[in-house]
Amino acid sequence: GGRRLSVRFLGGESWIVRFPDTDEMLPQPEGVPNLVLNQISGKRVSVAEAAEQQQQKDEGNGSEGAGAPQDASPSPNKKDVAEGEPIADPNSQIDDRTAWALPLRGAYTMGASYFQPRGSVPPGMKGRCRYIYDSGPEDPGVGRLECHEGDFYKFALVPLTCLPQLKR
Repeated sequence: GGRRLSVRFLGGESWIVRFPDTDEMLPQPEGVPNLVLNQISGKRVSVAEAAEQQQQKDEGNGSEGAGAPQDASPSPNKKDVAEGEPIADPNSQIDDRTAWALPLRGAYTMGASYFQPRGSVPPGMKGRCRYIYDSGPEDPGVGRLECHEGDFYKFALVPLTCLPQLKR
């Protein structure tokens, strides 16, 4: 009968969530650039360039001995961004995240009629669901399901440890 989950809650309530036979991935944002923020100039440089600049700086300090003090004039960005901290994704989907808790990256979509908290639901509901198979390093091995305008619920967000087992 296809892919489906039965979610049972501590209060005794249970939901059925069916999944389409094939996953439909949402349009993905562009890849995250591998950049760091240069503390001296404030411009974006690649990780390789930053490592090369740091190596040249270290070699210069070791051979010259007495140079200018490193933190004599602090960079204006120093208080905002720690050295080597990755910059924010320039392709972030801010508008998307105001409506959805789950990000676009790695997410799949399906109609809200697959989300059945009170039994069968007529097909063609207006709502949508979004799911991811792995939440990443902050919660490894846990998938998440988020539905908007589903049957009986305006919004539902559920962590599911069994969701990665359904991935095809």
